[in-house]
Amino acid sequence: MSSSAPRWLKRALPTIPARIAEAPTTPPTPNTPGFYRVTLTRSAIGLPSRYRDTLKSMGLNKRMATVLQRHTPEAAGRIMRVKELVRVENVYGEGLKEGRVKREHGLEKGWVELGKVREFRGW
Repeated sequence: MSSSAPRWLKRALPTIPARIAEAPTTPPTPNTPGFYRVTLTRSAIGLPSRYRDTLKSMGLNKRMATVLQRHTPEAAGRIMRVKELVRVENVYGEGLKEGRVKREHGLEKGWVELGKVREFRGW
């Protein structure tokens, strides 16, 4: 994550898998597949259905959700339609797949797992 990113964004994105978060932003070879890493940073509440439908077609239904979209004119058009709501970065890599980025599992600070139950221990 770059040092110029807002602090709230740095706190919200630490659970994105390292292979996606640290993917190179310049192609190592001309044939390396490229993706847009799109993160929804603003909510679509109160916006016309045209924008909500575009976000839904991209697989973005919650704030701070991240998807990978291949470099295609169609994906670029969808991103341009909702450019005020998303953060976009170019990433390249062989092991990347198009679609929703699953967050790595793990408990947040202050939570402990007792069997199948999570319990908050804030003291």
